[in-house]
Amino acid sequence: MGDISLFVKEGEELTAKLWDMLVKAARSTRILFGNGIRGRRTPDGTLLSCSLWSPWPHPFTVSVSGSSATISKGLLNKIEPTITSNGKKIPISGTTDAPQPTLDLSSPKFDSDGNGWILLEITADKTTLKATAVEVIQDSVFTITDQMKTRKAIAYLSKRSDGSFVMFQVAFFNLTHLVCKSSVGVVRHFVYPQ
Repeated sequence: MGDISLFVKEGEELTAKLWDMLVKAARSTRILFGNGIRGRRTPDGTLLSCSLWSPWPHPFTVSVSGSSATISKGLLNKIEPTITSNGKKIPISGTTDAPQPTLDLSSPKFDSDGNGWILLEITADKTTLKATAVEVIQDSVFTITDQMKTRKAIAYLSKRSDGSFVMFQVAFFNLTHLVCKSSVGVVRHFVYPQ
């Protein structure tokens, strides 16, 4: 509940010491602006703006170049996702035998509103309910019929009127996947930042 010494009871004198404690508590809630951060205090609150922004190397960073996407290393339950390249499933960071694979975006899938996704398709074991495989795919839908599979977006693709698309990053952290199965057999998947 906080420092109850700042509460004044009815009839109690408001002393200089109590007032100073109140001012100190109010000042401790001030917003401090750092490098590249500007703020404007208004009667309705504080507006913040950032003039210096640079990306940081985070898990599942998606970089689109031409008709392919490269995804930086990220983990889901300590499993590194794969991308199917030339019929082989290769970890997204590559291996000693195979360079970092790219996701083919030469014919991306979009829904009727021009929305598409780069997704992690997660497969869980029926017995242990633990993730056994994670693959990066591109699709226009999240829905999947297999109860032991689910999908999690790592990037959003928006189709432009000229047929090209723009990509927006969605996932910024390693992920955790949890499966819950009810007594009537209903399976629920939960995917959240680690």
